Amino acid sequence: MGEEWSASTPFLFFSDFGGELALAVTEGRRREFAGWPGFAEPAALRRVPDPQDPATMHASVLRWSERAEPAHAAMLAFHRELLALRASVLAPRLAGGAHGAGYVVWAPTALHVKWRLGDGSCLELVANLGPEPVRVSYAIAGAPLFTLGGVQARCGDGKLGPWSVGWFLDS
Repeated sequence: MGEEWSASTPFLFFSDFGGELALAVTEGRRREFAGWPGFAEPAALRRVPDPQDPATMHASVLRWSERAEPAHAAMLAFHRELLALRASVLAPRLAGGAHGAGYVVWAPTALHVKWRLGDGSCLELVANLGPEPVRVSYAIAGAPLFTLGGVQARCGDGKLGPWSVGWFLDS
């Protein structure tokens, strides 16, 4: 779908059914969208791409050459780095599974989650999934694996930045 390089093309739902099924799919899609506030008006529903229209499929065709453009190449490198981290650090620890070891919800957008991994290590996540900073207090025993958006490396007492996340591993 191109998400790994932040493709400029959308990934739209499309199909190539015929007859009554084609009409039912198109109508069903519009009924689904009608439940969303941004599509409550009939004019807005007409903007929903028709799954049966070949243009809907063509709009979703990836532009593979984008991967060489600087912004897209940087996003692709970022995803490769995260996948390599998962393969080299986390996957080897999963024999025997991963089990929830607790969580704390600090605010409607902020939380702290712990998992006990198969090798006995502990994986922790702190995140603020909202647009405003959140005041929190936390202590992390593990080493940082990945942080983004102002998460402190070891512990924090203050604000978690907007749209911030930190992954930590305690071996």
